[in-house]
Amino acid sequence: MLRIILSLSTAIFFLIPAANAQKEIKKIHKFWKKTFNQRNFQKLSESSYINTAMVNFSAQEEYLLNVFSTEFNNLSADVSKIKRLKSRNSITNKWGHVLDIGHFKDVSGDEYVYLAAFRQMENEHRIEVHFITKKSHNVTKDVEAIDHLRTLWEEYSNTHQPSKLLDQTYFQDAVYFNNGMIYNGISEIKPKYKYMAKPTWKIKLYPEAVVPVSDTKIFEIGSYVSSGQGLYILVWEKRGDVWKISFDFNF
Repeated sequence: MLRIILSLSTAIFFLIPAANAQKEIKKIHKFWKKTFNQRNFQKLSESSYINTAMVNFSAQEEYLLNVFSTEFNNLSADVSKIKRLKSRNSITNKWGHVLDIGHFKDVSGDEYVYLAAFRQMENEHRIEVHFITKKSHNVTKDVEAIDHLRTLWEEYSNTHQPSKLLDQTYFQDAVYFNNGMIYNGISEIKPKYKYMAKPTWKIKLYPEAVVPVSDTKIFEIGSYVSSGQGLYILVWEKRGDVWKISFDFNF
């Protein structure tokens, strides 16, 4: 009985920070929408993002670090005044970090999907990863292909084959973003995944939301359990007939 009581107390303890984090994220979204509509991009970048945030608001598949002015200008050229912004799926870990997928419409009726990672700082949350993509009318139905690739990812990771994992499930020019550092391409990512070769290494992925954006792009957020627990982002892309990972991030 004591063990059950302690378990319940621990669960409640973690739920309280999560609930507070979700409230704060809603405030950030409200501020972001208002400030973007005012086209006050300097205020937006200084108030909402960490200095080493990675953003991508354009149609180009280039993930850029701390280039807010360029990306906001690209976005404002495409997006008129935002009239509604709504979170669709949001998850929080025990440290208060948050991953969030949602959508918004502008006054012209165009719909956009966003993907954001919010890092818990000392007294506030700030955006560390932020992607915004216009939603296509032709949305992919290839979620089963993504499920198969995720299973392969786990299999190669748990059998200590990081090189095979990267070759089979990542594009050659994929980007891994971790602790403010960008690793471009498999050649740079591979040394960071050496830990998977350890005999004791194990991991399990728990996808929370797999959201098709177009017929060639899918956003995924989820949690993982290995030696610890955390959250992850995967951006899947289809090039020709092949789906693979183009972007990887985790807390």
